[in-house]
Amino acid sequence: MEDWKQKVKDNAVDVGYLSDWYIHSVANDEWEESQVKELSNDFYCIPKEVIDGKGV
Repeated sequence: MEDWKQKVKDNAVDVGYLSDWYIHSVANDEWEESQVKELSNDFYCIPKEVIDGKGV
C-alpha cells in the first residue's frame, strides 16, 4: 500500500515546474506565484505523461 505513495512523491512536480508551466502558459497572468506555491503545498501534482504517456 505504501508503494503508491512513494511513486506519487517521486513523480510529483515542484513549485518551480508549476511556475514555469502554468504561470507562463495562461493569458493575462491569472495566477500569481503565491497561488502556485499554495497549490504545491496542498497537492501532489503529477504530469499526465508520467501516468498515461500523454504528451510524450
